[in-house]
Amino acid sequence: MQQRHSYLRPAPGAEQGSTAGEELLHWLRAHDDVSLVAYSPILQGLYETDIPDVWSFYASSDAENRLAALAKVVADLGVTRSQVVLPWLVSK
Repeated sequence: MQQRHSYLRPAPGAEQGSTAGEELLHWLRAHDDVSLVAYSPILQGLYETDIPDVWSFYASSDAENRLAALAKVVADLGVTRSQVVLPWLVSK
């Protein structure tokens, strides 16, 4: 199954469309014979630059908290945000 999925979650009230939400992720965990192929896991480069039209979909306090945690890991490891996000997604 292919859905949009990344470390950042859509802002409350944002049109989720083809985004893998918590209900789908829970279902996938229960059905190990189906895999999720993440569409746009690095959000069109959003982790490395501020792209206003993409950011508006994710802008929330949850995203700010996740980006702050991501910044700590990036500083500790000396890598890019995308280099942290991709392995995190693969591990999930």
